[in-house]
Amino acid sequence: MLDSHKIYNILKASFSPEQAEVLTNVVSEAFLDFSRLVTKQEFSELVESQRRINEALNQLTVRVNELAEAQKQTEQRLNELAEAQRQTEIRLNELAEIQKNTEKNIEKRFNDITEVQRKADERFNALNETVQKLIQELVEMRLQFSAEIKDIRLQFGEEIKDIRQQLGGLAMAVGYGIEDKVMPYFFDLAKKDYAIQLERVDRRNYTYSDGRYDEINIFAEGIKGGKKHIIVAECKAQPSKKDADRFMRW
Repeated sequence: MLDSHKIYNILKASFSPEQAEVLTNVVSEAFLDFSRLVTKQEFSELVESQRRINEALNQLTVRVNELAEAQKQTEQRLNELAEAQRQTEIRLNELAEIQKNTEKNIEKRFNDITEVQRKADERFNALNETVQKLIQELVEMRLQFSAEIKDIRLQFGEEIKDIRQQLGGLAMAVGYGIEDKVMPYFFDLAKKDYAIQLERVDRRNYTYSDGRYDEINIFAEGIKGGKKHIIVAECKAQPSKKDADRFMRW
């Protein structure tokens, strides 16, 4: 006995419901036509063949179901991969947007730094120009000041020289004045302190063998016990210890 419903279910797994129904009817009619033409033995053989066909159909059904399940899992995996691909594309788009914004920020920062550097260069150049002008002005002022100092030195040099000459003359005049006032008292001083009878008191210039020269402010000559004695004195308007030491070495 042909199981039309089972054949229909088997065919529906691979064909549309309408196609499976048409094929089931064709197979059923062909089976009926064939059953009318065969003998009982042949029919038994056909039944056995049908049984084997049904077993094969059952195995085919299991295989088709397995393939359908595998197809389902494959489609599910493909859907998962498609979703992962979509998420990847979204992430890549986000990264591309981040990179784009980063590049914009870097470019803006670079432009800002370039502008700051340009302004710094302008300020440095302006400052350098100002410094160069100041250096030039200082050099000119120094030259002018040096020239003025030179003029002042030339102007006052003669005056200072004249003043020194005048002071030297004044010092000489004061020294000579002191010597002139002291000399008359040497006669009594020599006689009283040294028992020397002075014959003369005056100034002397003494030249050494090596060419050095000294002026003796007071040079006195006298007699004591029949022998000639000399008294030498130095006159200072403001005597110091250094003068006394130098006189004692002399």
